[in-house]
Amino acid sequence: SPMQNYKAQYSKQAETFRAPQPRPDLRPEAQQKPFGEKFLKKIPIVKRAFKKSKGEETLNDAALSFTRGLLMGVFKTNASLDYKRKAALVDWFDLLRVSLPPEIGLHELIDTLLYNIDSISQRQENLLEVLSKHPMPDNKWSNDCTKGMRSGGFFCGFWKLLHVMSVGFAEQAGGLALRESSPHIRVFSPKEAGDVVREYMAFFFNCDKCSKRFIAQYDDCTFLERCHRLRDETVGASAESWQEFPLWMWQGHNDISIS
Repeated sequence: SPMQNYKAQYSKQAETFRAPQPRPDLRPEAQQKPFGEKFLKKIPIVKRAFKKSKGEETLNDAALSFTRGLLMGVFKTNASLDYKRKAALVDWFDLLRVSLPPEIGLHELIDTLLYNIDSISQRQENLLEVLSKHPMPDNKWSNDCTKGMRSGGFFCGFWKLLHVMSVGFAEQAGGLALRESSPHIRVFSPKEAGDVVREYMAFFFNCDKCSKRFIAQYDDCTFLERCHRLRDETVGASAESWQEFPLWMWQGHNDISIS
């Protein structure tokens, strides 16, 4: 089942997290598609055979916005990250590790970022070095996100990332569902997950107006009844309690979109 496949993959990743093994060649030049495929994709008659499904587009958009978000937001000055920012970045990576599906193709990158957190928090060049070794197979956002504009896509993809993450968070019960295969995996309550997203928006989101609005709404307990709905419990929490996190995220997105 998808859940079993996810657990199996995560368990394998967890075993190698502290001692990275030799990795395949991930340089951009090694990721070039065969000439035949590149050529055929340009022919209208057969182009549909290589077209991504909506689900694949969603995951690719989300993955691109994850990496671009790091590039644009982690180092807003030349200074190294202070303790609070470094801790917020670790929390963000840990949350995504337990929440994102393996199909998104980010777990190896996230594990590498965590393993090298001391280094990447010192200099932007160290972060860029890690990211350059893990290029995205497709570095273009879908037309659903860009709407035909070559420079667009990030904000749409980032919302997709939050939604994919929040749904996976509920499915994995904040990481509890992975404890059988990875006993030391970090577990988040719905409240803790919300707090992690808040801190990411506060420190790293590359849109001051957007982040200030998100934080103001999040800090208001009455906004979509956050303090009542996102509970600070893990073991013994009901399925409905876990599901409140993705529901709250969707409703928050809708509120922002129509205002």
